[in-house]
Amino acid sequence: MYSHSILVVDDEGVILNTLKRTFRREYNVFSALNGEDALSIMEQNDIALIIADYLMPDMTGTELLKLASQKRPDTIRIILSAYPDEKPFMNAVDTGHVHRYITKPWELEDVKSAVRDGIQAYETLHPNKTPKVATNNV
Repeated sequence: MYSHSILVVDDEGVILNTLKRTFRREYNVFSALNGEDALSIMEQNDIALIIADYLMPDMTGTELLKLASQKRPDTIRIILSAYPDEKPFMNAVDTGHVHRYITKPWELEDVKSAVRDGIQAYETLHPNKTPKVATNNV
């Protein structure tokens, strides 16, 4: 089965597991509990889309996505946030470090739709990037 790789990042294990279970049939899903681990995964894998929680210890989701945009500018970046009015969050959206945000509490269908739209945008921008074989679910 061929699939794009996505990365989900959240310091809450329950949310992380929910997102992993939601997408594992359609995508090669990698996961990380923090920004540092996420960046390491991105260095070793071709990630089409990353979903990150806004509020995490040590590195916020916006900080992570800014660094991710520097390492892999082609990766589509989505953030989950209960705080969409925060200035750093809005700045990340304005500067393009975040392609889309989803406010909490979120509906699973909204997240699925955002991921489908993100993957479609990725494929539109990179029609020659063939998805890799899904073999490495972390």
